Amino acid sequence: MIRNDRTVWFHYGYFSTGLALDFPSLTFIGQTGFVSPYLGVQLWAAPLQWKEGTGKSDIGMGVSLIEQYPVFKDWKIGITEHASQNVYRHSEQECCTFADISAIKYYELDAGAYVSFRSRYSIEFRYGNELNSADNRFYLIASALFGQ
Repeated sequence: MIRNDRTVWFHYGYFSTGLALDFPSLTFIGQTGFVSPYLGVQLWAAPLQWKEGTGKSDIGMGVSLIEQYPVFKDWKIGITEHASQNVYRHSEQECCTFADISAIKYYELDAGAYVSFRSRYSIEFRYGNELNSADNRFYLIASALFGQ
């Protein structure tokens, strides 16, 4: 599956906050964190996921720990750890209404490694394991920062 997120970030010294719109699910994700030259912590939450049969919402949320190390002037390498409660929408029918949408929840632990160039471009490989099933996930994430 290919995801295409649109994110707006605001930075205040070592702190940042942002809002992302995840495609193709059209889910809003709030993010906040602490970022220093060597260490970062990111918290996120996606509160608008429907619970099965109730019409109420459930919350997907997680925390990431990021460590990075300068290798050369413009290059950094890093590792990430991630723990989350993920929720996604599910429908038994091809065309859905709010009545037939349910939520499937799972818990996941991830670990990854990345390389970044000029703190604007990065590529990351991440492995994730669902704790309440035998599913494994592999991610390849490319990021580019545009603007100031």
